[in-house]
Amino acid sequence: MAHARTYNPSVRVGNWFEDCQLEEDTIKNFLEKKERGELLSQKVGNLYKSVASNSSSTSADSGAALSTSQDGLLHFGDRVQLRNPGADAALVRLGRCQPRCPSVLSVSIGEEVLSSPAGALPDPSPASAAQSCQAMGRNVFTIVSVDGTPEGKPVTFNQPFQLATHSSLGKPMFLSSDRVKFGDTPRKHGKQAVQFTAESSFLTHWRAEYFNPQLRMEYEGAPIPVGEPLILKHAKTNQGLAVEDKFVIRGLMGTEFDVSSQTYFTDHKAETDANHWVFAANCPPGATGAAASRGQLRPVGSQMLAGDSFIRYY
Repeated sequence: MAHARTYNPSVRVGNWFEDCQLEEDTIKNFLEKKERGELLSQKVGNLYKSVASNSSSTSADSGAALSTSQDGLLHFGDRVQLRNPGADAALVRLGRCQPRCPSVLSVSIGEEVLSSPAGALPDPSPASAAQSCQAMGRNVFTIVSVDGTPEGKPVTFNQPFQLATHSSLGKPMFLSSDRVKFGDTPRKHGKQAVQFTAESSFLTHWRAEYFNPQLRMEYEGAPIPVGEPLILKHAKTNQGLAVEDKFVIRGLMGTEFDVSSQTYFTDHKAETDANHWVFAANCPPGATGAAASRGQLRPVGSQMLAGDSFIRYY
């Protein structure tokens, strides 16, 4: 009798009712989250569709997410990318700087997005410089006027404007920066942080300056050409947008350069290549002020505009 079975598999033992109820509640909770789209797999899929995929069904090489500038100039309402051409090859050969590949201003996507109810971006969201220049939702921005200039009008040098995120990310967020205050969580670089905020204020105003510091005053008020290097400065603090290649941000999209508002100068009091930026958009061949060919950035130090002389600043 010592080895006799006292029960068979059909006998319920222990807290069998509680275990059955818990299993039913788990399945019910799973189905409810699936209907609301709150499953982790659904959040990751929606996140990739909104911020990591091209907004058009065409190939990414065509730059379908970017606006087309018929005259080769930057206009209010255009959808553009803000690219950093990378380190100057001549300076790298001379040993004056370290090699740095081209990068594009992007919205950094962290793990906190997955914990939000609808996968929305947190406010604020840090800015980064991604090495992938493919046009996607998180690195395409709209030029927004702050002085009442209607859409379609050219943007001029020293005219304030805003950079708003793509509509695929939900509510628009603006590129913002401010001085480090007491109690703020500092970034690793210790400089003025750059981020995207939903509130539109004076902290989200930026202005572009002509690349050549010797002709900067002469070109004030001139229209900004697409595909040409320039300096982007914060309107409040007068600090230039810079790529911090010595500091990185690790997120869901990989490792990317950090971005700050800090003007770096060379020995000749000219901005370094960390502060050089280019507004990238689609330009038909032969457009005035456009780059030599679509999708290719004219190297820093080449002839900027018609009438300028060939000058390098380092």
